[in-house]
Amino acid sequence: MPQADPIAPNIILAPPIPEPETPQEVGPKPPTFPEHEPSPITLSPVQSLEPAPDDIPKWRFHLGLESAITYDDNIFIQPTQREADAEFGITPIIAVGWGKFQADPATITGVSSRFPEIADRAALGNAFFFRYDPTALLFARHSDQNALNENALLAGRWISGRVTLTAEGRFQTSSDPNIDVGNRIHSETTSGILNMNYDVMEKTTLDSRFALEHDSYQGGLNSTDTSFSTILNYQALPKTMVGIGAGVGYTAVEDGQNQYYEQGLIHLRYVPTYKITLNLVGGAEARQIENGPSRATPVFDLEASYAAQDSTSVHLKVARRTDTSALLEGQDFEETTIEASVRQRIYQKLYITLSGGLQRDDYVDAGAEANRTDNFSYFGIESSMEVTKWLGMKAAYRFQNNDSSLAEFGFHRNLASFQFNMQF
Repeated sequence: MPQADPIAPNIILAPPIPEPETPQEVGPKPPTFPEHEPSPITLSPVQSLEPAPDDIPKWRFHLGLESAITYDDNIFIQPTQREADAEFGITPIIAVGWGKFQADPATITGVSSRFPEIADRAALGNAFFFRYDPTALLFARHSDQNALNENALLAGRWISGRVTLTAEGRFQTSSDPNIDVGNRIHSETTSGILNMNYDVMEKTTLDSRFALEHDSYQGGLNSTDTSFSTILNYQALPKTMVGIGAGVGYTAVEDGQNQYYEQGLIHLRYVPTYKITLNLVGGAEARQIENGPSRATPVFDLEASYAAQDSTSVHLKVARRTDTSALLEGQDFEETTIEASVRQRIYQKLYITLSGGLQRDDYVDAGAEANRTDNFSYFGIESSMEVTKWLGMKAAYRFQNNDSSLAEFGFHRNLASFQFNMQF
């Protein structure tokens, strides 16, 4: 299962997007959220690094220190006998890059799309990026829950003629609440993505992705997913791109039934103005379970962004995917997510962000009968401010609620945090 990473979105190796100077999205990792929970927009501190000139790529370095204190009134996400605690987080950051690179300002969740990405044809030049940001978590009352969450990311881009290759490798450890498990659990995720974009003709491109992800859990069910997908895209109109493609994959599940799946995909990208972007990849997936039932389900990933004005931005994400359960042997869950965020700049250096989302997890037979459905929702508000060029602060509040057909997995939770970061 993918690990949602609310502080470090995917790094997009691309030229910077011209925009008014904005403060860095400040603070360390927000309150650590369950594994497949939507999380609000965050921008990686590496965005503050100045891009290299067009002609000669240069090395760029970034050092930072982030810290936070969070009050959580249900640290074990239990329906009853809720236990509260104050959590302290300390995150040193080291990042280094060569060439043109930046964080993706449109990223809403830490979970990246599973479909091929369209190369930025204006992003000329090779590039390299590395980031490491471990977080030490210390609890005031539950010291047995103290942990070190690690996050290491290595990414690069190579261009030769008509071919653009982008690669990303990531290693993460996490000791956090998990909605699927219904408690805190320690997990490790190792993943790799390779995107290849080939200019077939002037208006036609072939965009492909190979992805590998291994998830392991302390006391849970491990899994490994391998997939390949490709889409042939055509620039039908100056502002509209359409495409058709296919994908295949294999999921190996510990103490469960291995799975094969095939996907038929369509793609639509519409950019009517520089303020509006809409990107949709979707289709149907057929999944076969060894010694289990076969099934067909829709899969899709829709992202839309709107820059209403220089100081306002709106983002929307709607997605559907299938994951294996880390707790329930022989069960998958089909996850449908809708989430949105609105960010407003006030007085040049103060930002207010409202975010909310709904997520439905339908558990299905993958070798064992399933009878669980979760409806998770959240709402959050945060304010962030750049105090100086090297110091920023953020205050945030979030409410979460999970309504489950199995009472032992239902919960509600309030989190309040104060964060600050220093950049060197």
